[in-house]
Amino acid sequence: MTIIFIFSSLFPLVIFVYFYFHSKYNYWRTRGIPCVPGIIPVFGHMWSLVSLKESFPTLCERIYQKYENSSMVGFYQFKTPTLLIRDSELAKLILVTNFSNFGENQILLDPHLDPSMSKNPFFARMEDWKIVRSVMTTGFSSSKLKSLFLSTRDVSFKLRKFLVTQIDRRGKEVELVEFWNRYTGEFVAHVGFGLEGHCFESDDNFERIISVMFGSSILARTKEMLSFYSPGLAKLLRIRRVPKKLELFFRDSIKDVLKKRNSQEHYDDFLQMMIEHQKTHGDCKINEKNLLIYMEGFLLDAYESASISLSFLCLQLALYPKIQDKVRQEIVVNLQKYDNQLCYELLNDLNYMEQVLYESLRMNATIPLLSKRCIEECEISAKDGLSCKISPGVIVLISLYGLHMDPKYWPNPEMFDPERFSEREKEKRSSKFTFLPFGQGPRMCVGRRMAMIEMKLALIQLLLNCSLEISSKTDLPIKRDLHFSTTPKSGLWVRLKLLS
Repeated sequence: MTIIFIFSSLFPLVIFVYFYFHSKYNYWRTRGIPCVPGIIPVFGHMWSLVSLKESFPTLCERIYQKYENSSMVGFYQFKTPTLLIRDSELAKLILVTNFSNFGENQILLDPHLDPSMSKNPFFARMEDWKIVRSVMTTGFSSSKLKSLFLSTRDVSFKLRKFLVTQIDRRGKEVELVEFWNRYTGEFVAHVGFGLEGHCFESDDNFERIISVMFGSSILARTKEMLSFYSPGLAKLLRIRRVPKKLELFFRDSIKDVLKKRNSQEHYDDFLQMMIEHQKTHGDCKINEKNLLIYMEGFLLDAYESASISLSFLCLQLALYPKIQDKVRQEIVVNLQKYDNQLCYELLNDLNYMEQVLYESLRMNATIPLLSKRCIEECEISAKDGLSCKISPGVIVLISLYGLHMDPKYWPNPEMFDPERFSEREKEKRSSKFTFLPFGQGPRMCVGRRMAMIEMKLALIQLLLNCSLEISSKTDLPIKRDLHFSTTPKSGLWVRLKLLS
């Protein structure tokens, strides 16, 4: 009798749970969209992430490659219906044409845990995004970038001094990500705040402080995954995207700068531009909270992504010495046009260097996913006949790993070929939405032009002073860490040799 009673009590619960999950995981089938098999109740298709077997970008890349005959494919982030699109025209539809329907990114930070970073243009909801982006866009206008150039050039001079004092003709093996973190850390300190970061002189420096936000340990990346893909659990566990210690450091740095600066002097850094923006827009009193939002945004644009991009680029230059020599020769020839002076105009003439940069970004996208949340119902249709009405709350993904390495758009995608970005080849491409390293549309990366200047100046100093050779410490072909997507498993090692 007891067993019968227990069974009769549990049976309604079992039925309820079955129909609950059946309805949750029936979204794509009812819409006629191909769906990835192997759904696990509660986890959906995210078990490989929870068990730390692979990263979310790698999961999306795997799905992209498997469904090569479909323009879109559905899966589930836990219980959230998610649509992975595999067509450049659909990418245009999501990012530009129907922007009002997909205007928010998936990753939204809790404003109580991350009061400043949650208003960053990448994370912010529409109402905050419009305000903050408009301000930061003024800081990255052409005229402002020219003003920032002098500070950026100063950082490149520090890099040159480091190279000629620390490297000799016998060569020195360096791990590229650690090496470039020094440069981008000094860039954030000097160009962002107008401070001396001491990143090239000491291990106890500005870069060491800001790097806590970008930890590579399993614990750090697990916290990052929870804050991005399980915000409810992150809130319960009080997980912040910006560590409290770093936020306090930024607050104190802003206060110190405001105290020390004389209004009669001229300062060429991003913080000063944001201060001047507040003054010219009717703010009688400087709003330090808003300055913190802008400076954390500057950090996000200029530190880790630029360092990783430079690291993969230098690996390619080490692997292809003829391309390395061609970039170096272009620098030398164009410098002569400006009496060997490193000036802003020079950067616009380095066309082949830009091709090399873009090809490296194609093969090693620093931001591997564009992830959009539907905020207003919308129907999208593709040329292969698939059509879907998407409800608010559904996530739409664009895998840059998948798109940038798709042979449909890029013949022999595994081959490093800068000629893909020559003017002739660009004119042949049917869509600019096959290459999206900075995103596209209204929410594309606001600091993309600044990042290009930052990277070009670094390459100029490196290639004028050193040659790069591949190190035996680098495992080829490069394998991304299963947990951390853009992080290589065993580091990126090269040997730097002083040229003279």
